[in-house]
Amino acid sequence: MMVGKKVELNIKRTEPHDTEERLVVKDITCLDRMGATILDNVSFVAKSGEILGIAGIAGSGQRELLESIAGLQHLTSGEILYLNPKTQ
Repeated sequence: MMVGKKVELNIKRTEPHDTEERLVVKDITCLDRMGATILDNVSFVAKSGEILGIAGIAGSGQRELLESIAGLQHLTSGEILYLNPKTQ
């Protein structure tokens, strides 16, 4: 009703094929300068053909998560794996 008509949210997309794990984040934990936990055992997998969005209110750890993936944030535990596609 906000746009004056019914909005159809069902978008037909093809399913990704030959998906492979590309980014694996396993139980990462980070502390801030004061020693408070800013990321606590965060885990997820991003596969080829997927789009991963990180959302939340300001100060909930999105920046620290992205800095960790980029190698700018020191991890106190866990690991981040960057996987190359299979070569043929």
